[in-house]
Amino acid sequence: MAVTSPSQKRVGMVPQKIMVVNDDTQFLRMMDLILSESEYEVKTLFEAGPAFEQICAWMPDLVIMDVRMATPEDGLDIIEMMRLSSPTVEIPVIVCSADHDRMRGMEEHLRTENCWVLLKPFNLNTLNSLVHEVIGPA
Repeated sequence: MAVTSPSQKRVGMVPQKIMVVNDDTQFLRMMDLILSESEYEVKTLFEAGPAFEQICAWMPDLVIMDVRMATPEDGLDIIEMMRLSSPTVEIPVIVCSADHDRMRGMEEHLRTENCWVLLKPFNLNTLNSLVHEVIGPA
């Protein structure tokens, strides 16, 4: 089976897939609306527990994830599992967090793990620009 790169997907008109993992239902609805309007295929997940399994099953082009969910380390644990699994090791992650100090301290390490940091609150232009930078337009 041939692997399709993001640029090949756009040529074939297959929308880019984005999974959003967060324990805030309002945030999930907002992200679904914003990203769907930008013509991405979006799947949202409210719980961290099944996130890694869902990522493996759906194989998104991008994961947008909070790091603090049921426990402060949930998102980081999922990223670690993704980086240890060959099918998900290359999937980029945008880490959304309101914990500015912690994210600034981790940003350099996260970049080495193919992760970007998006501090909350953020504006829609910043979100769209970062998504385009990471995976390109839908």
